[in-house]
Amino acid sequence: MSETMSETIDTQRKARRLVNNEVRQCFSYAHNEMMCMRSYEKLVWEALEAIDLDQDDEIYEIWIVSHWLARQLEEHSQITWEWNDVCFWGRMTTGQAIAMDHVIQQIANR
Repeated sequence: MSETMSETIDTQRKARRLVNNEVRQCFSYAHNEMMCMRSYEKLVWEALEAIDLDQDDEIYEIWIVSHWLARQLEEHSQITWEWNDVCFWGRMTTGQAIAMDHVIQQIANR
C-alpha cells in the first residue's frame, strides 16, 4: 500500500513527536564507558543473558525509553529490558534518525 505525500509527512510528524516524548536518551556512550567497571559489566551481561536473542539479532545502540514505548516496541518484536525501573531498547539499526525507523513509524501510526 503506497502512502501519499501528505500521509508520509503526517507519519514523519507523528514519529518525531513520539521520539521527542518517549525516547529519553542514548545510553550507548555511557554504556561503553561504564563497561570498564567490573561490577557494572557483570550487571549488563546478566541483563542481556535474560533476553532471548536470535542469532541474527545485533544491537547497535542502547536507548533509555519510557515504559509505554518499551511495551510498544516489545509488541513489535524489538529487544527491550528493564533494570532498576529504567527501560532500555536495544536498537537494531543505526545511522538514521530514530523517527525514520520503520518500527517507530508503525507505532506512531497506531
